[in-house]
Amino acid sequence: MAGEEYYLRRIEVWLSIMDSYLQCASQGRPPELEKLADSFSDPVVREWVLERSDPRRIRGAVNHVRACYRAGKLATALERIERFDAERQHVKDLLNRPDLVRGRTTVASAASGGKARSLMFEGTRSRIVNEMRTLVDKGKTVSSAGKIVFNKGLGTSGEANRTLWYRHLGRKL
Repeated sequence: MAGEEYYLRRIEVWLSIMDSYLQCASQGRPPELEKLADSFSDPVVREWVLERSDPRRIRGAVNHVRACYRAGKLATALERIERFDAERQHVKDLLNRPDLVRGRTTVASAASGGKARSLMFEGTRSRIVNEMRTLVDKGKTVSSAGKIVFNKGLGTSGEANRTLWYRHLGRKL
């Protein structure tokens, strides 16, 4: 009887977690799943990944487990949970798969690395753009302002400063 109570509780907890997930998923797929799916050139693999994150598919699994639970078919409900969780784990493993050359995860690392780099250079970026803004206001072209600011020791090159200007034009820095 104690073993059966454990399995009953496991099913109840799983259903509760999945109901919460479905409430969040009603706002759309997480963007990292879209990026993961886009990283595959094979349309069949891309579709498989997106299908595993489809809220309608998840709701179907939840409804199946709930029906088995209510009918007293604990083994069937647990088997469905195991199969569903194995598929979700496979998608999670794909999302965090390491790059063979670098040995780091690809999708997650790229996004977090870009944000970290952006925050790291935010102060330098604002100084470059402000210096260039002063020069442009005095009548210099953006290209010459980029070169002048580079000669003052700011930025990677005059061309990089010019590119930075056009990328961040209109932003309050």
